[in-house]
Amino acid sequence: MRNVTKSVLLLGGAFIIAACSAGDDTGEKPSPPTEAVTESKEYITGACSELTFGLPCDPDGPLGNATECEGVCWLGFNGNAACVPMADAGLASLDGRICGTAAGVGNAACANTCKDGKCQALAAAAGTACRPDAQSNSCAGQCNNLGQCQPLGANVCPFGRDNCIFTACNPLNVAQCTKNALLKSSDCTDGNACTLADRNGGCAPGAPKACDDNNVCTDNGCNTQSGACVFTPNNNACNDGNACTSNDTCSGGQCVGGGATNCDDQNACTADSCAPATGCVHVAKNCNDGNACTQDGCDSTSGQCTHSAVTCNDNNACTNDSCNQLLGCVFTPKNCDDGNACTLDGCNTQSGACTNTKVTCDDGNACTNDSCNVGSGCIFTPIPNCVPDAGTGGTGGGNTGGTGGAATGGTGGSATGGTGGAATGGTGGSATGGTGGATGGTGGAATGGTGGSATGGTGGASTGGAGGTPAGGSGGVATGGVAGAATGGAAGTGTGGASGSGTGGASAGGASTGGASSGGASSGGTGAKDAGVGGATGGKSGGGNSSGDDGGCGCRVPAGENGSSGLLALAGLTLFVGRRRRR
Repeated sequence: MRNVTKSVLLLGGAFIIAACSAGDDTGEKPSPPTEAVTESKEYITGACSELTFGLPCDPDGPLGNATECEGVCWLGFNGNAACVPMADAGLASLDGRICGTAAGVGNAACANTCKDGKCQALAAAAGTACRPDAQSNSCAGQCNNLGQCQPLGANVCPFGRDNCIFTACNPLNVAQCTKNALLKSSDCTDGNACTLADRNGGCAPGAPKACDDNNVCTDNGCNTQSGACVFTPNNNACNDGNACTSNDTCSGGQCVGGGATNCDDQNACTADSCAPATGCVHVAKNCNDGNACTQDGCDSTSGQCTHSAVTCNDNNACTNDSCNQLLGCVFTPKNCDDGNACTLDGCNTQSGACTNTKVTCDDGNACTNDSCNVGSGCIFTPIPNCVPDAGTGGTGGGNTGGTGGAATGGTGGSATGGTGGAATGGTGGSATGGTGGATGGTGGAATGGTGGSATGGTGGASTGGAGGTPAGGSGGVATGGVAGAATGGAAGTGTGGASGSGTGGASAGGASTGGASSGGASSGGTGAKDAGVGGATGGKSGGGNSSGDDGGCGCRVPAGENGSSGLLALAGLTLFVGRRRRR
């Protein structure tokens, strides 16, 4: 940095410090000073104004880091002069422009110029723009070869702002005119008073001025010369807020209602009216006659109420259809009760005929008498001393007879007789007789039936039946019946019956052996004397407790002699055959 005289430094220092500041109009405060207080300072041109447009200045003030040749006097965003960084003004260098004097005024200004960003003691070239005095602009003079600022008398170039352009001279050649664009977005005017905050770049129009009276009956506008809002009445369609007027239009800036709204719905059964808030109202005519047995209506042409009878038909022949004026249709079921508890009452829905079906009284119990009382219904009277039938024995198979049931024994099989039931013994099989029940089993083809609890078994074709508890078994074709607990067995064709505990076996003559004659409780076996005819061995006689016939000896009767034993045998056989038939 060059040395300058102390007098020049003191002359401009106070003014510069008080008037020049960071030049833009952003409203931000300058950066805090970073230069040392003891460091020498660059001379600055002083406070920027429109007269110093284009001259160098210090953009961050005397205490900042920037130097005088790094800023330029320009117009800020708000249109006022300010010291801005040269780059913001679109300048790459300030070399050759005068510097180092207060506001670039006087001859001294031509002695110093900017070089490489610093104000140096380099004389300005002839023709460099300068200010002859404090009242002149930066294009009013030029430096000559003597280092003097020579007044031009009149500006060679127009000087001043033309909207977004500032017209001035070239600072390095006062005779050359330039047009300098203001900072982008600087306030400007597009010549239209109805646009606000116009901006640089051809001074683009800003936002239109708000001119809206919120009246549909006026056209909003603005006077471009005065900027005053203008509201011109129109004849537009509008709404006066009354739903009962139609075709409303604007007149004199106000909405005027049209004719009354037509609310006729062409229905004689409605009462038509209009409510300003909601519009047309159509209230239906009340045709209710209070009778539930009529269908109420209204003739839309005449407006007359109609009342047609309601049809009450449920298509059920078993109901009586009617109508109640308060309730409407009533369907009463037909009464088909014949008063007889022994019939099931009903009705045919197609024909309407009553049906009275006899009730079946059967409780499935063999020990009750089932009946019906017309007043109370079914009655089931228990049968005294009745044991329910538990069933009948099974039918005999191809070989063995069926097992006995609870009541009746099983039927005999082809070989073996059926098992005895609780009441009746089983039927005899082809070979063996049935087992005894309460009654002895029937004799088989070969062997007689087993004795029952009461009666002995029937004799078989070969062997007599086994003895029962009281009575002996019937005689077989070959051998007599086994003795019962009380009575001996009946005689067989060949052998007489075995003796019972009370009465001896029958002694009809068998083919070979007579009946046994062991003594009963009261008398010996009959026929001890009369042996069976043709028997090889007579029956053994048993002595009775009281008396015997012929001393109880078993005498043989000669062949052909009519003995009593033959008659007894015939009588016994007759009795046996009779008993078999009864069974």
